[in-house]
Amino acid sequence: MNLRENLHLQAIVDQITGLFNRRFVKEAFDREIHRANRRNVPIGVMIIDLDHFKRINDNFGHDAGDLVLVTLACLLKKTFARKISPAAMVEKIS
Repeated sequence: MNLRENLHLQAIVDQITGLFNRRFVKEAFDREIHRANRRNVPIGVMIIDLDHFKRINDNFGHDAGDLVLVTLACLLKKTFARKISPAAMVEKIS
């Protein structure tokens, strides 16, 4: 991987979870909407919010919170990414 590719990945991938970040979500979402419109196919979006996640960090520390996020990211990637459709992606928005 060259320097440019490495910098690009750092700009679009969350360092902790390895999921695409908000910047990439915006680019990908616009692209996928246009693709769906061209092909006249539906598009689906699922948003998951971890209610009261701050409590995990506050009660167990940020390392434990990171572990929760990484574990959830792995589960979501295994479950959804590329299994539903070739365009399926899992991203971390915030």
